[in-house]
Amino acid sequence: MFREDSTAKLIDYIQTLPKQERKRIAQMIVEPKAKTNKKDNAKQKVLKSVKNGLLEIKEAKRTGKKLKTLSEFLNEA
Repeated sequence: MFREDSTAKLIDYIQTLPKQERKRIAQMIVEPKAKTNKKDNAKQKVLKSVKNGLLEIKEAKRTGKKLKTLSEFLNEA
């Protein structure tokens, strides 16, 4: 019963939205989700980490912040 009530409330809310937004919601619900590949996810995680590291170095250069040495970084874990 709880599920039916919340679903009805959601439908009522969606019906109050502009037509364009309702169409977009319907399209997102109907379209199948793209399959995620674990290998691609791991690659994206590595690239994101590299990007964050480069941004940290850039920020350190700009502010003069002292970064860890390589040995300090490796012994951190």
